[in-house]
Amino acid sequence: MSTALLFWLAGSGLIGLSVYGLIVNPHPLMKLLALNLLGSGVFLLFGVIARRGAAAGLGGDPMPQALVITGI
Repeated sequence: MSTALLFWLAGSGLIGLSVYGLIVNPHPLMKLLALNLLGSGVFLLFGVIARRGAAAGLGGDPMPQALVITGI
């Protein structure tokens, strides 16, 4: 298992867990924490997408990297 696949699965798991938390939990604080977790999962997937392009021999795509840096 490559590291890119591992990070891809982790990001997808974070997004799935946070969407489940948004749907199931009625408390506003839990919904806010689920949204924070969703953002972390999306940032992780953006990082994987940027890294995957650079690993394929292409120039690294700077757009996902800029979005992650701006979001942080």
